[in-house]
Amino acid sequence: MTVLPPSLLNFVSGLAAGAGINLLTGLSGMPNPSRVPTITDSVIWVVDAAFMAHAAHLAEGADRAASLVIDNTLTQDERSAVIDDEAFRVRWPYRVSIALSGLFLLAAVLLIPGLLRS
Repeated sequence: MTVLPPSLLNFVSGLAAGAGINLLTGLSGMPNPSRVPTITDSVIWVVDAAFMAHAAHLAEGADRAASLVIDNTLTQDERSAVIDDEAFRVRWPYRVSIALSGLFLLAAVLLIPGLLRS
């Protein structure tokens, strides 16, 4: 199983959370804003960020667990097997987090106020 680097997931999670927060702060500068769609989209961005951060946490935990086992006495094949075993252990929750993150990201983009109304 190939996992995305935790640093990339954390970075994108921060961008998504920032997008949600930016939508909320944008409400104050809009005359007579339609609050419900904007707040809903903001919440979806932040939930998306939470799923990405959870996936990063799982990937980082698997890396850390593998690092505790790997030492200089292991061959390269044994090191790869340890890494693969730890990745396999978090495979399903990781995939669920990534899939839900993708769904929430799609929903958040589609719900950007004014994006589909042109």
